[in-house]
Amino acid sequence: MQGALPLPRSNPVPRASTVARVLLAVLIATALSVAYLAQVHAQARLTQQLQSARRQALAARAEAVAAGVPANRMAWADNQLSGLAAEAAPVAGLLFLDQAWRRWAAAETAGYQALATHFEGDRVAYLDGLAVSLSDAVSRLDETLGAWSDAGGAPEAIQPLQTQVQALTTRALGRDPKALAKDVATAEALVQQAQRSLALQRQDDATEASYLPDEVAAATGNLGAEQQKAAQLAYDATGDAEAAAHFSVPGVAELAGRVSRDAAGAAASDPQALAGTVAWLRVDEGRLAGAMQTGMPAKAIYISTARQELRAYDHGKLAQESLVTTGRPELPTVLGSFSVLWKSSPWTMHSPFPRSSPFWYPDTRVQMVLWFHEGGYGIHDAYWRYRYGPGTNVDGAVPGTHGCVNVPWTPMSWLFHWADVGTPVTVG
Repeated sequence: MQGALPLPRSNPVPRASTVARVLLAVLIATALSVAYLAQVHAQARLTQQLQSARRQALAARAEAVAAGVPANRMAWADNQLSGLAAEAAPVAGLLFLDQAWRRWAAAETAGYQALATHFEGDRVAYLDGLAVSLSDAVSRLDETLGAWSDAGGAPEAIQPLQTQVQALTTRALGRDPKALAKDVATAEALVQQAQRSLALQRQDDATEASYLPDEVAAATGNLGAEQQKAAQLAYDATGDAEAAAHFSVPGVAELAGRVSRDAAGAAASDPQALAGTVAWLRVDEGRLAGAMQTGMPAKAIYISTARQELRAYDHGKLAQESLVTTGRPELPTVLGSFSVLWKSSPWTMHSPFPRSSPFWYPDTRVQMVLWFHEGGYGIHDAYWRYRYGPGTNVDGAVPGTHGCVNVPWTPMSWLFHWADVGTPVTVG
């Protein structure tokens, strides 16, 4: 049809432009993905660093605790550690919006690293301090022991402490913290012990010096009488020291050696030497008396099989002493620590042996018995015995007992009424 207008045609987008848009979109998406993955990787790396720093700080703290570092010394670092653990992490942003989280992670990591260094420094400083403290204590102990020896201290009391000094010095070369801390405490305790002993030794020296002039005058005037005095003092001091040792009286061990040495000079013929012996034995007896009054039971009975002697103590003071007769060699008196189980008055002794036995004896009536062992061991009077003391348990007309302890009538009567059920009895 003539005169009709032609229909308009669309103007299509060139194919190259469409492809470019698609490529651009792909490039943008790829860039965003790479950036996101890089961020995730960075966050993971920072998180790993943070966790590693935290583990290092906790491990350093654990090592400090294991080394024995006192809690008050670690208080500041512990507070810092608690603060770091309590601080909440900010939410990590997308892509480049996570700077706050990164700063937090970096600060936390640096904080934990600083605390690890701090805890390690505490541990090293503490160990160094222990080593210095041990060295100082050992030096003071060695100096005190030297002064004690110069003052006349007993070698048998000083030598064990000197051995411990050598052991402490050797161990100081190690770095085991618990051993060092224990050695420091041990050394300080030994220093105090040695200082107390030194003070007592100097006090004893002064006391002996105060006794000496009178004893010199007495020995010069009557040597025989002074020798008898020395012998009695030596006997009493030795007996008390033996009893105190068997009752584990504190402080007696270091006295025993001195008593033994002083007693050895009781027969000296030189007036000056004899006077010195008597003066020191008087000091020994005074020291023993003080130790026993505080370290002995309220009532105590000690029987020495070597001395064939019984000694009864009331609050550490000798209240009764007597020669006795204990078991013969074939039937010895039982040794050890016991107590009065019950008391009998009178009592008839029945022989546990048949008539055919050399140990058989007829029924024998005694008036007082303090039983101290369920095996039939007792302390009792013995009307048939006229001699007691050293040797009577092995020789004589009636050689020893069947295990009991025979005591003369008068001291036995006193002992029977004085001793209570439960009174400690030690046979040594």
